[in-house]
Amino acid sequence: RRREPKVRMLKPMDPAALRAATTPVDSAHDLSVTIGNTTTTFRGGRVTAVVGPNGAGKTTLLRFISGRLQGAHTNAERVIMLSQNPGLPPTATVAQALTMVTKDRQRTKELINAAGLQELGHVSELSGGQAAQVALLRALAARPAVLVADEPFAAMDVESAARWRHLLRLSAADRTTVIVTHSRVDLTTLADDVAVMEAGEVTSQGPADLSLIHISEPTRLGMIS
Repeated sequence: RRREPKVRMLKPMDPAALRAATTPVDSAHDLSVTIGNTTTTFRGGRVTAVVGPNGAGKTTLLRFISGRLQGAHTNAERVIMLSQNPGLPPTATVAQALTMVTKDRQRTKELINAAGLQELGHVSELSGGQAAQVALLRALAARPAVLVADEPFAAMDVESAARWRHLLRLSAADRTTVIVTHSRVDLTTLADDVAVMEAGEVTSQGPADLSLIHISEPTRLGMIS
């Protein structure tokens, strides 16, 4: 039985400490994925925002990159995919859920403290936004060389989303990051590059500052403010 979410004030995040605790072992490199006769390359050490209307194939692309869906050729290694469903073990505490990844209680404590999530207790008591934060911390705890995330900030409140965006911006050079988003905030504050998808294909791709100029039909592409 799910417990009612508890209102808890989160502690400040220590972005530098959290970056240090989640830095991948290997340096970032370009990521290529070939689907059919089309190859798309994502720059290493950069954040690429994938945008497009509903049904364009954005989540499918992430599934190909992560290996959850077969049929693509990719050079991706040490990939973690974060879906819109946090996928946290419902009977665990936040610390237990994180230790399933870290295998180290002391490292778990350090990660939780750096993320400012000390006040969170049982997974069943988390709000949607709190669960999304724990899921993102859990993904980063694995030190992925490639992080692919499907609307990772959608369930978070504005303040929490801002601090996690700041962390991913701060640590962008450490890994290759690909996020699906419908938010212009992600394009203007987080993304280095933008890939536009329509009908299952990447139709255009380039630096975020230039891409914003060419996204002339934001509503058609599913973008929101």
